[in-house]
Amino acid sequence: MLQAKHSRFRIGCAVVCALIGLLVLWRVEPEQAVVLVRYAGYYLTLIASIGLAVYMIQGLRAGVFSGLCAKELKVGALAVVAGSWVLFVHADFDYKIAMDDYLLAGTAKQLHETREVARTDFGRYMGSTFIPISVEVDKRPWFYPFVVATLHDLVGYRAANPFIVNACAGIAFLAGVYLFGTLLGGSLAGACAVLLWATSPLLAQNATGAGMEMLNLLMLQVLFLLAAYYLRKPSSTLEGALSLAAVLLTYCRYESGLFLVPVILVILMGWWRGKQILLAWGSVLALPLLLGVALQTRIYAATEASWELTAGAVSPFSLSALLENFPHALHFFFSADAGLANSLLLSVLGVPAMLAFFVMLRTESVKYWKRNPAGIVTALFGFFLLVHLIVVLSFHASKLDSLFVSRYALPFHWLLVFSLVGLLAYVAEKRPGVWRVVLVLVLLFTLVSTLPKNAQAIFSNNNFIVREYNWMESLGEDRMAPKSLVIDQYTAPWALREWAALEPQVALLSSARIASELQSGKYPAAYVVERMHYEGSGFVADNPLIAQLHKAFAMELVEARSFRPFELTRLYRLTGYRPQK
Repeated sequence: MLQAKHSRFRIGCAVVCALIGLLVLWRVEPEQAVVLVRYAGYYLTLIASIGLAVYMIQGLRAGVFSGLCAKELKVGALAVVAGSWVLFVHADFDYKIAMDDYLLAGTAKQLHETREVARTDFGRYMGSTFIPISVEVDKRPWFYPFVVATLHDLVGYRAANPFIVNACAGIAFLAGVYLFGTLLGGSLAGACAVLLWATSPLLAQNATGAGMEMLNLLMLQVLFLLAAYYLRKPSSTLEGALSLAAVLLTYCRYESGLFLVPVILVILMGWWRGKQILLAWGSVLALPLLLGVALQTRIYAATEASWELTAGAVSPFSLSALLENFPHALHFFFSADAGLANSLLLSVLGVPAMLAFFVMLRTESVKYWKRNPAGIVTALFGFFLLVHLIVVLSFHASKLDSLFVSRYALPFHWLLVFSLVGLLAYVAEKRPGVWRVVLVLVLLFTLVSTLPKNAQAIFSNNNFIVREYNWMESLGEDRMAPKSLVIDQYTAPWALREWAALEPQVALLSSARIASELQSGKYPAAYVVERMHYEGSGFVADNPLIAQLHKAFAMELVEARSFRPFELTRLYRLTGYRPQK
C-alpha cells in the first residue's frame, strides 16, 4: 500500500479536487461557464499536455515501455511507411466538413493569438489592422485547435498547419497501431493491423482534412497503449500518463468522455495486480483538469440550437433514432458502393471476428490477464467502443452512410481491426501461415478497392460547400479588392482569412453606414454572396433578405458558378446606394 504520509495527503487532495469540481458544476451558470471556458480552457489543456509529456519522458527513461528488437523495428517501419503511402499517395489536403473545419481553424487562430478558446464570427479593419468584432466560444472541444495553435506558435501562422497536424497524427496513429498489434500478437500482427487500417478510405479522408477526428483516433490509440503497458507492470508513472491521456481524449470529442469509465477500471485493475494503491498526481489532477470540458458540455447542453435538430426530431438522442440509423450503419459498413469511404474487407472480416473474439475470451481471458494484458485492453475498451457506436447511432443526425457523418464510425473500426488481429493471433499459434494469407488478401484489396477510392477523392468532389469557398477565395485573390467588405450568410470562413464580413440581416440594418464607408474609402469595395436554388421558372435566392439588399443597393455581377445541379452561387459588387423612402 502507499506510504501512510503521502497516501493520506493524495487521497485528501483528490477528495478536495472532487468537491471543488462538483461545487463549480453546481454553482456556475452557463453564462459564467462561457467566460471560464474562454479564458481558462487553454491553460487547463496546457497543464494536462505538459503533465502527459513529463510522464512519458519519465517512462522512457525508466524503461517502462518495452523496446522492440531490430527485426520488429524493421517490420514496423516498413508497415508504417506502406500504410502512410496508401493514406497519402492520392492525398487531397483540404477542408472536409464545412463549417466544422473552418470553425476549428478559427478557434486555433484565436488560441494562437490571444489564448482564448473562442472563434471570430466577423470583424472589420481599423486602418491596416483586422479587429474581431464578434467573438464566441465554439461548442466543439478544443484539443485539436490547441495542437494546431501550438504549431502556429512554433512555426508561425500558416493556413496549411491544420493539415500538417492531421497528417502527422495519421502517421503517429499507424505507428501506435503497430505497437499495440505487436503487444497483442507479435510483429506480423502489428503489420497486419496497420495494413488493415490503411484499407479504409475513411482514415485517409480524415488524415488529409482539417477536422478533429484524426487526433481523437490518435489519442484513443495512445490511451489503449498506455493501458496495456500499465496492466503489464503497474507504476505511478504509467497511471499518471494514463489519467492525463484520458483527460486530453475528452477534449477531442464530446463522446470520448465515455472512455473515462474503462480508464478508471484499468487503474483499479492495476492496483489489484500490483497489490498497492498508486494514486499518481496525474490521477489527482485529472479531476480539476476535466472541469473545462465539463463546463463546455454544460454550455452545449443548455443551448438548444447547438443540437441542430433535424426536421421531425424532438430530442438529440433517442431509441427511435437508433432504430432509424441502424440500417444506414449496415449500409455503410457492408455496401460495395464506390461512393462510400468504407472498407468492405474490414467489415466482412472484422464483424464476425469481433463476435468470435468475445466468445474466445471465455477460454483466453485468464491467459490474457497473466501474460498478455493487451488482450484485456482490447476486450474492455472494445466493449466500450461498441457502446460508443450505439450512443452515436442514437443521435438524431447519425446516418453513417452520409458523407458528412461517416467519420463518426472511425473509433469502431479500431474494434474491428484488433478483434480480427487478436483472433488471428490465436489461430496462428497452431497455423502460423494464416498471417501470409491475410496479408496477401489485404494487399490485393488495397490495390483493387482502396487506392481507386482514394484516387477519386469522392468526398472532396461531392463537398460543394468547400469547393464553393475555395472558388470564392480564388476570386478574393484575383477579382476582389483587398480589405473589402463581404456580405454573406456564413461569415466565419471570411473572418478566418481576415476579410471584413457581415450577415445579410446586419447589412440591411447598416445599409446607410455601409454606403457612407464605401464613399469615404474605408472599404475599397463591398460584395454580396447570393446562393440560389431552382424553382419552377427560374432561380430564387435561398435567403429572402438578399432580395431586399438588391433593392437597397445597385449591384453588378462579378462571377457566377454552379457547384451542384439546380443550385447557383453568385458574387456581386455593390455599385450604388438606393435610400429607402
